[in-house]
Amino acid sequence: MTSCPGDDAAIKATGRDWAAWFSDLDGWAVELDHKSIAAALRDQGVSGWWAQTIANAWEQARGRREKHEMPDGFQATASKTIAAPPGAVWKEVSTGAFREWAPTGWIEVTTAHPNKTLRGSWNSGGRVAIYLTEKPGGKTQIAVNHEKISDAGTCEIMKAAWRGALKNLKGRLE
Repeated sequence: MTSCPGDDAAIKATGRDWAAWFSDLDGWAVELDHKSIAAALRDQGVSGWWAQTIANAWEQARGRREKHEMPDGFQATASKTIAAPPGAVWKEVSTGAFREWAPTGWIEVTTAHPNKTLRGSWNSGGRVAIYLTEKPGGKTQIAVNHEKISDAGTCEIMKAAWRGALKNLKGRLE
């Protein structure tokens, strides 16, 4: 099976386990695209997050979608909570210091909201969005979404690279 929440979580949130969901979708979703499947699940009362999760898991299990595949390419994600305020993390994200801890490459910034978000094109392909969320105790969660990656292999490389980069950033700031 694909990597998705366990049966207990699915039952708690939706009232059904994965086998029941997959059997159900096998009966009516075969001819539908992802967006239509998720919409139909929402129409059945499934929350938005769970509708996406169920649709993704079923599509992966049936060979219609690879792990981390989105309609417009692949998406690598990473996050880390760092014992530093958003301003300190923002300085590392939005200045030349970025090149000291981040994966090899750079972002051509298109949107920046200080201490919150930074978005732009990644030099070797795709788009990167970095989100900062203030946490209690002077901490900050940083989340990176590298989207529109061309293939699964590059996605896995970038996922590992961003995880390593956030570990490096945590080491710099703590």
